[in-house]
Amino acid sequence: MTTQIMERQTESAADYVTAFREALSGAVDGIRRAARIYVEAIDEEPERAQEFRAACPEIPEGTWATLDKIGRGQVDVRLLMRQGGPHRGRIAKLPGPMQTRLLDGEPVDLLLDAGEEVDSLKVDVRNVTSEQAAQLFAGDHIRSVAEQKAWLAEREQRAKLAAGDPIETLPYVIKGNKVTFKRNLTMTLRELKDLIQVMAS
Repeated sequence: MTTQIMERQTESAADYVTAFREALSGAVDGIRRAARIYVEAIDEEPERAQEFRAACPEIPEGTWATLDKIGRGQVDVRLLMRQGGPHRGRIAKLPGPMQTRLLDGEPVDLLLDAGEEVDSLKVDVRNVTSEQAAQLFAGDHIRSVAEQKAWLAEREQRAKLAAGDPIETLPYVIKGNKVTFKRNLTMTLRELKDLIQVMAS
């Protein structure tokens, strides 16, 4: 008898969880649809924005700009629900399609060693440490392994400089959109492309 009661309670809890997940998914989809409708309407006639605000006074003024971004695919609605872990602010700066892929759990390469041997690990950005997030996120994009290598090398140089240790200087200096080479240097096409990518970030 006790087993039957427990099975009923378990089934009941499972039913609640299933119903909850379905309702939550429906709410997220509903916000996406509503945002697309809003964007379509104001793209046809911009003055409609005021009609929406008047018809929906319960929506705070600042939320309309967010709905606009959701409707245009610039922000994933799940970020509004605090998804994305402690790095959701960094994820929000990325293009909309990249936000969606990361929130879906698509892994990215994290460089583990900045030495000659490049070793990387596939990670979910929602679960990385703050230091790893600083290494991965470059404002509007996720750093490539080559960019991470340059970032780690620069961080190491700064740490040595701050500690007063002698540092090995790089054979070039980047200032803004210019690079100055300090000595004879041979670079492969890939290394040159990586250098340009670092300059652009």
